[in-house]
Amino acid sequence: MKILHYISSFSAGGAEIFVKNLSLEMKKRDNQVKVISLFSANNDDYKEKFVDSLNENDIESCEYEITKKYNFKKSLRMFERSVYDFKPDVINIHLGYAALYLSFMKRKLKIPLVFTHHSTPLPQEKLHLIYFRKKIDHYVGICDSSYDTLVNKLNLPANKISKIYNGIPLFSKKRIISEKVKTILCVGNLRKPKNYPFLFKSLKNVFTYLKEQALPLPILKIAGVGSEKNSLMNLAEQLNISEQIYFLGLREDIENLFYTSDLYVIPSTHEGFSISLLEAQASGIPIIATDVGGNSEIISRGKNGLLIESNNIEELTDAIIELYSDKEKRIKFGQEALINSHKFTIEKSASKYLNLYNTMII
Repeated sequence: MKILHYISSFSAGGAEIFVKNLSLEMKKRDNQVKVISLFSANNDDYKEKFVDSLNENDIESCEYEITKKYNFKKSLRMFERSVYDFKPDVINIHLGYAALYLSFMKRKLKIPLVFTHHSTPLPQEKLHLIYFRKKIDHYVGICDSSYDTLVNKLNLPANKISKIYNGIPLFSKKRIISEKVKTILCVGNLRKPKNYPFLFKSLKNVFTYLKEQALPLPILKIAGVGSEKNSLMNLAEQLNISEQIYFLGLREDIENLFYTSDLYVIPSTHEGFSISLLEAQASGIPIIATDVGGNSEIISRGKNGLLIESNNIEELTDAIIELYSDKEKRIKFGQEALINSHKFTIEKSASKYLNLYNTMII
């Protein structure tokens, strides 16, 4: 089967990482795969390694670097060329911008179009409602909230929508739970939906409590880049916690960061089905996550981690102190997380996507 994926960029976003791993798994199963990104990546070194990982496995790739200078006709010609050159059996769209052009081309294409909705809010909702849903053959939601958004917003019939969880390649290294929580880790871009100010304000309370108890303060490491970095650094200064916070930038050794940290926190206001949360779980690190998006489908409250209300500073403060103080609970959460991680493998995701594609091209 020939499969064409469209993504936003060769960057370190969750959807992009998932599509890369999905493409590699599909290629292992003797499919011919091509990945096209529409916009420039935010880091050339990361992009190069991203593309190399595809090309080294005989997966074609192309970056269009579309800008505001491109008018509709010029962009349309690029899309037409990308399809006619590769001649795919199925096209999987992973962003709304590509849906616009491919929907416009649908009558001439006569190729099944799959749209994967990678978030909880639905960008370009009106376009989907008025136009895209008439052209797209099948929608995929990546978790319950993503699926429900598609059902409720677009009123899709049951035979036109599926739920397929994101998956990851599982880690093989053994987790050792430390006696003390020395390092708290976050992985994610430095943008408002990740809600780091909520975590910073909670950590301020945690540090105050630990100082009163004469206990050592953990450090917070944040792996990611984004537009909010300066404001976050300023907030850390204002809260007088900057000495405990390390901005690591874009990192490629994420697996190592999980294994050298003691606690993982995801403070987001909304998520789809978080790749970083799946990776954290697969490493066996104890987890605290906000109860948004698909997080509750990964974390069972009190079984393999703690779920908290978004923006509830008191609850996050208590959760961090609880796991800081209770090694046995950290061990339990870590063990249960490793067991649960086997539900969300890239192999299972690929099988479900390939089964879907096969039903569409017969």
